[in-house]
Amino acid sequence: MLNITANTQTEWFFGISFNESAVATSSPNGPLAAQYAAQILGTHLKGLQIGNEPDLYVDHQKRPAGWTVQDYVTEFGHTADDILSGAPAVAAIDPLFMGPSLCCERVGFEIPDVLAAGWLDQHKDTISAITVQNYPENNCGINGQYTNPQDVFYRYLNHTSAEWLTAQYGDVAQAGLENNKNLVMMEMNTASCGGFPGLSDSFGAAMWYVFLRG
Repeated sequence: MLNITANTQTEWFFGISFNESAVATSSPNGPLAAQYAAQILGTHLKGLQIGNEPDLYVDHQKRPAGWTVQDYVTEFGHTADDILSGAPAVAAIDPLFMGPSLCCERVGFEIPDVLAAGWLDQHKDTISAITVQNYPENNCGINGQYTNPQDVFYRYLNHTSAEWLTAQYGDVAQAGLENNKNLVMMEMNTASCGGFPGLSDSFGAAMWYVFLRG
């Protein structure tokens, strides 16, 4: 990564995962990875993303049934505290943490729910950016069911879909502005699991992306 930066001046976001096994016990892996990332990349490290798509943890059996938004907020804080106490290179450039990186519009586990649970209020001193992810369609082949790209292509060829997508982030963008935090789209495609063959790499999808960026 540093070699790439030396040649291109690339800046980086670096992901730190939650514990996957002994959730109640702190893992040394997060602070260790964060320490190396901060030492190696220095000022080219723009953020440490804590966790990824926590709204899917229960569905993917990474957390027990009943694991809630409040549990996420608490665990985020514990992970951040462990990193700050165990990775002095990170503490030197704090605030640096990013989240919540939700993806999939799970009822009860959406951005407004995370904000209402106090995630930003409790951790704003260590958060540098609010992160989001979005896939308007699901193309992961659940139960062998895939979407025919031509059946949905029209949805990407009008302003309405892009306006609808960006409108989802009005409130969280305002919360970011009020707390001097950036809003970053970490992941995005026309659909989850790699998008749609023949659609995601098309001129129509490119125009859709441009409209969103604009």
